[in-house]
Amino acid sequence: MTKITFTDSKPTKTVELPSFKGSQVEVFTDMTVAEQRAITKEFPNASDSKHPDAEKAGRSIILRSIKSWNFVEEINSKEIDMAITEENLERFCMRDLKVLLEAITGKSIDDPTSEKKS
Repeated sequence: MTKITFTDSKPTKTVELPSFKGSQVEVFTDMTVAEQRAITKEFPNASDSKHPDAEKAGRSIILRSIKSWNFVEEINSKEIDMAITEENLERFCMRDLKVLLEAITGKSIDDPTSEKKS
């Protein structure tokens, strides 16, 4: 039997957000069992789309899944990288968050049972 070296690397995908032409957001397209368990524990009612946990879990998944982005802010006439935080994530339009969630899950959020084409 051939031995395989285990690594913690997860697959990623880079997407452009519709509100920001030229943007590049690299997201993980899979979660570890531990990450999924943490989200389920933190938001136990997330599977009920009408429960507030569903939206909170979605934002948490997006935040945990962003590996990098090319957004910067100008502070004191200097460009600095914009941190990947919940506060900054909330500054984006819903259509941008939808694109991120679809890239992460591989499914259309309009129809959760349909597979998104790459």
